[in-house]
Amino acid sequence: MIYLLRSVTAMIVAAGAVLTGTAGHGAQGRLTCPGTVQVGQQLPTDISVNVGSTPLGAYSVTVTYDPAVLTIASVAGGSSPEFSGSPTTNSGSFTSGSTNISAFQTTSLTGPTGIVSIARPTFNAVGPAASTTVGLTVRSLFDTNSNPISVTATGCVVAVTGGGTTTSSTSSTTTTRPTTTTSTTHAPTTTTTTTRPSTSTTSTTTVPTTTSLPTTTSTSTTTSSSTTIHPTTTSTSTTTTTTLAGNRSPDCSAAVATPASLSPPNHRFVKVSVTGVTDPDGDPVAISITSITQNEALNAMGDRNTCPDATGVGTATASLRAERDGSGDGRVYHVSFTADDDRGGRCTGTVTVCVPQGRAGQPCVDEGPSVDSTGPIYMGACTAGCAIEMALAQPLCAGEDAPPALVQRVDSAQQLIAQAAAASGKKNTKGLMRRGIRVAKQAVGTATEAAKKGTISQRCAASIAKEFGNVRAAADGWLRTR
Repeated sequence: MIYLLRSVTAMIVAAGAVLTGTAGHGAQGRLTCPGTVQVGQQLPTDISVNVGSTPLGAYSVTVTYDPAVLTIASVAGGSSPEFSGSPTTNSGSFTSGSTNISAFQTTSLTGPTGIVSIARPTFNAVGPAASTTVGLTVRSLFDTNSNPISVTATGCVVAVTGGGTTTSSTSSTTTTRPTTTTSTTHAPTTTTTTTRPSTSTTSTTTVPTTTSLPTTTSTSTTTSSSTTIHPTTTSTSTTTTTTLAGNRSPDCSAAVATPASLSPPNHRFVKVSVTGVTDPDGDPVAISITSITQNEALNAMGDRNTCPDATGVGTATASLRAERDGSGDGRVYHVSFTADDDRGGRCTGTVTVCVPQGRAGQPCVDEGPSVDSTGPIYMGACTAGCAIEMALAQPLCAGEDAPPALVQRVDSAQQLIAQAAAASGKKNTKGLMRRGIRVAKQAVGTATEAAKKGTISQRCAASIAKEFGNVRAAADGWLRTR
């Protein structure tokens, strides 16, 4: 796919609460979990919403828990196909006691209905044995026509039991040779023989070098025998302690952004990964973006008054807009992240990405206030129109060089829709949006012709047609609310 449109419907649906104000039907949210879990094990849970016959479009929930007893290990999509993708969340909050989770779906306007599984958080049982509550609050719920749905929600109670397992093994066999006296009397001679007890002992001890989740095995056996004729004595003691090796945390000190510089500043999004994180134990490390900030305002001179300049918080990859203030000294993005080895080891860090003022490779000056790059997404101009503009700003046909005519069409459509998002006045806003969609439709024709000439692949052209169709549908829905 050439356009990552999952952001489109989310913002359109979320904006619908402001634009329509139409109340939906009541729904019941529920977080279910097993009744018990042992310390050191994981607790799988499921968040579902019974929406009846109302098709679910988007949700935003908060899960609460006691971080001294439970922490979140991961959050996966629900088992319902429409919400099976990874939801938006902040892994930096996984040990805080309160974590927000949200998602939307663009698959269907008529579903899903009934009981919808929307997310599956998995917890680590880290604390002492206790009975604890996992709470659920539904902050917002919308149907596929942007109408808010009233909802109530319930959590679950889980009993955290036990602790680590310790086994100690001692094997001891002791035989003590008693004192034996034999007397034979022949007048007038007496012979007396006395044998003192003899004890032989062998002891082997293995001392643990770590204390993480120790496991000790212990067996105790005592055998004692005694005889008055030629007794034998043997004593053996063996103690064995086995301890699981400790886990070392990943190392974030050498982390860098790839790519570290975005050029040319064409207002399009570029995928940026965090690389260079290592683990001293060789464990695989998962990266999660926790925040993205920049040293320029979202709507500065030279950036065409575009909406949010970054996405990807809660995922492994950031998507950053290649733009900067035309009168500044280059934009610097700060991408903060967490690296987790899934064994309790974690490190955090921040990498920087430069959008140079001039030619590629020119350094940026990192100064000015820090601004949230993900921006205000549910208020003012940055609502559904911004979502459509951001979708159009995604990279064209990954791995292929799009012809200039196609790039120009898409860029023009993006500009018009960005202007529609920021425009005031119902007539002006609708006019700009319609013009942008017309230009986007022309881009589909340009892509089809390019595929016939072999300039781009048929697959690329088909993807463009499909994704622009989704953009058109989202825009039509947005226009109906204006």
